[in-house]
Amino acid sequence: MNNQHNIGQAERAARLQRYGDKLMYSVDELEEITPPRWLRFEGWLPAEQLVLLYGEEGMYKSFIAQGVSLDLAAHGHTVLYIAGEGIGGIRARVPAWRALRPPNIVMGPWQVTEVSFAMQDYSERKAWMDAMEEELDRRGLELPDLVVVDTLARNFIGGDENSARDMGLFIDGAEDMRVRWETTVLLIHHETRDTGRERGSTALKAAMFASWHTYLGQPVKGGAAVSMECDKMKDAKPPEPIRVRLQAVEDVMRDEQTGERLVTSDSLAWGRPFHNCDPAESSRQAKKRAKEAEQMRKVAPTPAKLTKAEIVRLAGERPITAGDLPGYSSRAAGQILNEMKQKGELVEAPSVNSRRAYAAT
Repeated sequence: MNNQHNIGQAERAARLQRYGDKLMYSVDELEEITPPRWLRFEGWLPAEQLVLLYGEEGMYKSFIAQGVSLDLAAHGHTVLYIAGEGIGGIRARVPAWRALRPPNIVMGPWQVTEVSFAMQDYSERKAWMDAMEEELDRRGLELPDLVVVDTLARNFIGGDENSARDMGLFIDGAEDMRVRWETTVLLIHHETRDTGRERGSTALKAAMFASWHTYLGQPVKGGAAVSMECDKMKDAKPPEPIRVRLQAVEDVMRDEQTGERLVTSDSLAWGRPFHNCDPAESSRQAKKRAKEAEQMRKVAPTPAKLTKAEIVRLAGERPITAGDLPGYSSRAAGQILNEMKQKGELVEAPSVNSRRAYAAT
């Protein structure tokens, strides 16, 4: 109990010390405060603020955060990316991102760590930040201009997202990081399935300077698209919804010995400055379009499934893949083709568009 009491006193003292000589402002001093500054992408990513990026699972939140942060690093900003869910995917996405850029692009100080921590716990947060400062100094790097926390849940160990008290402690921890490092803290979070808003206590968004919601956008030629809508921008006008284009990049990683492809990945296609990307439909329009598409699928006739004889005949005309079997999911079609191969009814053929292909015997 005494140890917890001492930690509480230390945390309260640190909370006061982190504001230095900015404990209060006079009327004249208020007039000297500068308007919001931005990290390269004007109107989207404010400097030295708390920012929330949330959406459903599979809405490319990490892709967006990695693409933005890599672009910032390429323009000289120091970035620290906390990959709480691991760096396996990042290992492929970074070279994919570089493959879409000029070959002479110079990568800046973009650092990633798998070491997550409990943001709401003062002693754990202090130990983590002290360790990161030592490592950055050892590498000759400045403190980060941007810290990406991916995800909030992975750095909220032992906390209850639905508790206003626990979320308040998390927010205070993020604020401590923001002030101590004079950095922008970008929090990646999930949304609830039923309400479409950020998961957990409403205290989270209330504490943010800016909040962005990701949702499925209208498809674009040559890739997928995710739309982003700003549902909060403090002290500045919220920008219009924007659309992020994603482009498939294949063969970005190969085994040096065998030449075998190791990973196929996607990368964000930032063709132009981020704030000049294509305008997007609003989330309300997107939901209406998705609902209409679902209704169309319900009334559309189900394609007839091919018999094995028809599959063999089709494979005799040209190599086929799982996508060539109407009426089946990709997984089910792949299982059928593999079973027919094992029975000697089909043989494996050279891949078609990086997909396993089969031909008649």
